[in-house]
Amino acid sequence: MAIDKEDILNAIAKRFREMAKACEYWTTWASKPKRFTSKEANAFFIGVFFDQQQPADWAWEGGEHMAANQFQGENFWESVSRAPLSKVKRIMRYGWDGNAYFRFWNRFSKHLKDNAKVILDSYEGDVRNVWKGLQPRDVNEIYCRFLEFKGIGPALAKMAQFILVRDHGMAGGELSKHHMRVKPDRHVCRVTYRLGLVSNARPKTVAEEIDHLWQDGSFDHAGIESQADFDLVVFRVGQYWCKQSSPNCVECPLTAVCEQHGI
Repeated sequence: MAIDKEDILNAIAKRFREMAKACEYWTTWASKPKRFTSKEANAFFIGVFFDQQQPADWAWEGGEHMAANQFQGENFWESVSRAPLSKVKRIMRYGWDGNAYFRFWNRFSKHLKDNAKVILDSYEGDVRNVWKGLQPRDVNEIYCRFLEFKGIGPALAKMAQFILVRDHGMAGGELSKHHMRVKPDRHVCRVTYRLGLVSNARPKTVAEEIDHLWQDGSFDHAGIESQADFDLVVFRVGQYWCKQSSPNCVECPLTAVCEQHGI
């Protein structure tokens, strides 16, 4: 028997309140924008660029290392753009103390140069301009702008948007949370489908059907203030309990309302 979606949303709202009471990561929002240095902003962008098909810690540490140690001209992105592709490939393959920054270094070397051109042509050579000066109503512009870059798809663009807004206060920080939309990454897609909230686990379907629940008032009725708060709960459930294989249903906080419990 299918579990009522209202019960599922109520359970998610309850879980968010528990997380907020415990002050778990991402339940609080930045109220003031972070002042990124140029080097910090470059490291952030590269970390997003690298954060796929490899451990997140490696990706973000690699972004910090590259921003601090490579392409040390007057402007980082100008240096990337001017460097021969062969040099960029060599840096991507061996530049991190003899290690590769990214497992797909060959293909992504070209992407890095293409992205440098976008930053130079569209953002005055300063990657901070991708997110700087936006108002809460413009928060989804961050997502759209990240999609302009090679090697950054919808899931990474949403991740970048969430981190910049929730953690670093861009586009008004907490003031923009009601304008945010769910981030349909693999965890969110898997959990929402297994719970029975969506008809399939395809990112486009998940985004559309969760947005429909938001628009028809189901979130309000359950006491969920934003799609961003909803996203946090289901993301954490997918990350820690509802894994692709061998899900830990016994300890999962949403087991009682899971349509596919035990699958």
